[in-house]
Amino acid sequence: MPGCFHSRPMRQAPSARQHLVLDQADYDLQDRAADATPDELGDAWQDSKVHLPLVTHVNGAWFGAPEAGVDMHFNFAQLVAHAARTRPLGAGAIVGSGTIANEDTSKGASCFAEQRTVETLRDGKPSTPFMSFGDVVRIEMFDAAGESIFGAIEQRIEQAARP
Repeated sequence: MPGCFHSRPMRQAPSARQHLVLDQADYDLQDRAADATPDELGDAWQDSKVHLPLVTHVNGAWFGAPEAGVDMHFNFAQLVAHAARTRPLGAGAIVGSGTIANEDTSKGASCFAEQRTVETLRDGKPSTPFMSFGDVVRIEMFDAAGESIFGAIEQRIEQAARP
């Protein structure tokens, strides 16, 4: 079954109740990097979470490396169980956790909206520009030995050809 299920934790006041929002979307995943299974992650897989940073570069400059397992409100077991209550999940279903972000903002961000929100809360206005045509974003996760877990995902923003 093609599709990606991910939670979208909403940034809110610490006292606010956390909500699980599931989106279902069909993505063309032919060109994605390799998948990783929990047994391949070794000690980085704890409590049904991946405890490694997701490294993001924009145009070759470091954008962030937030820790994936830290501040994750719903672990993968919970995400799978919740998704399976309302739809069949077959072999090959991809379950993603949504945007990776930490309360400790010194780790940077993995999402422009998250970064701009942090800047607005801190400075009164965002300072990080949105991406433009020609910009390149690259994300990758590394194990303790420095080996890439799922390969790099690199995307260039290009203007669509007009019909």
